[in-house]
Amino acid sequence: MNWTGSSQAMEADIIVEGFLEAERKHGVRYMRLVADGDSSVEARIRQHVPVWGQRVEKIECANHACKCLRSHLEQLVMDKPSYKGKNKLTKANRLRITSSIRCAIRRRAQEENRPLAIRKLKHDILNTVNHVFGIHENCSDDFCKEESRGDSLNPVSHVDPVLRQDISRLLVRLENKASSLITCQTTNLAENWMSIRAKFDGGKFYNRVNRGSWHARCYGGGLRKNFGPKWSPTVWEKVTGTKAGQWFDIHYNRRSKKLLLNRLYKSRPEYKARAYQRKIKSAAVSAKSKSTLEYGKDALECIPDVSSDTLQADIQEYLGKQSMLMRPY
Repeated sequence: MNWTGSSQAMEADIIVEGFLEAERKHGVRYMRLVADGDSSVEARIRQHVPVWGQRVEKIECANHACKCLRSHLEQLVMDKPSYKGKNKLTKANRLRITSSIRCAIRRRAQEENRPLAIRKLKHDILNTVNHVFGIHENCSDDFCKEESRGDSLNPVSHVDPVLRQDISRLLVRLENKASSLITCQTTNLAENWMSIRAKFDGGKFYNRVNRGSWHARCYGGGLRKNFGPKWSPTVWEKVTGTKAGQWFDIHYNRRSKKLLLNRLYKSRPEYKARAYQRKIKSAAVSAKSKSTLEYGKDALECIPDVSSDTLQADIQEYLGKQSMLMRPY
């Protein structure tokens, strides 16, 4: 009700306001932010939070990074149908690429030598395309368990080189975020709470101004999460000390049975395939250029051109060359 900008910009504005209010009321300065990679939150923080906003570090959510990679692979197949088929970018291979990178992030996050772990993670990410298609020459010893690893006579020559090149372009984007992904942080806690609250929130079309309405929906979401579909009779019995009525139990037993049958039906592979196709076709993309700059793949991001280590090495190399040129003969 009190927002006049685009809906995509609402998230960034709320977080920036939280940063400012935390310092003003509690003297707290948040220096790290765990977030997904398709929003302009970090850019807005650096722009609107004075003094210390420039030093806020964004930590990529590992789950969101892999999810975005999976979406890009799906889009690649849709744009180029020739990539479908055996020994190409099949659904199984797309899943293996995403799963391999997620496992690599989880494994490298356990290592104590952080600079070495980052280099290993970069190597694992870029080598994923070879690993999935059966080329294990460059796989890490502690990551790949293939018996043919290290055998130079095992290259797969029937893999389309153009396909491997397109996949490698997507992997390079993820490889540039290795230093942020190495912590293996996720936004699962926040996402879980939002999913519970949104289920009983009612969206933007319900009146949440009435006294206790919003909190009641939040409490109901928590009870539904803890006690399952039959949470209402359970709470009735705990609060009143008496059993719920007969028709009350019949109603919730019927709902529980219907929910179980619905889950069994949705767990079928053919249903999941149809649901994913419907999701891809019905995905709405905002036509407003301003909205795409706030959230999505075109959102403003504060990504350095090169890493700090590479920058320092280039500086030293440049200064060395300049000192040689300025040396008197």
